[in-house]
Amino acid sequence: MNTRTIVRILLVLLVLASGVYLLVERRGTGGIVATGGGPGPGDQAAGPFAGPDRVIVFYFHGDKRCPTCMKLERYTRESVAERFADGIAGETVEFRSVNVDEPGNDRFVTDYELTTKAVILVETAGGRQARWRNLDRIWDLVGNETVFKAYIAEETERFIGGDDG
Repeated sequence: MNTRTIVRILLVLLVLASGVYLLVERRGTGGIVATGGGPGPGDQAAGPFAGPDRVIVFYFHGDKRCPTCMKLERYTRESVAERFADGIAGETVEFRSVNVDEPGNDRFVTDYELTTKAVILVETAGGRQARWRNLDRIWDLVGNETVFKAYIAEETERFIGGDDG
């Protein structure tokens, strides 16, 4: 076997390995971190809304995270956990933190018209999104933890009750 043949074989193997890597990468988690029940990263092949009908409280962020952005996520996560513990246990409420800079998550930027960090409520039914709402006062309220958490809890309760705001 001459050098030219060996190089050709190596190039073919490199192309095949790249194809396998891309297939595995696309079937990955898409960067979604699920907490509190519902579908986990392994369920992403079935779509982000697969699983039982529920309300998902999304916190969307990017790779770069400032202290205020970390507060937005922490306050939202804690508010959902504190107010909706029964719903989380019963898989009717879920909190998800999603990095929109990770591959596969750019669709959320388009779907929810995201321009910055955001908290979005989504109701799912039959494995699909039924409706959604942007909690657009989070930046105004993040300076007061108590008021912020109350806002998240009350707006989520209203959304669960069918009020779109």
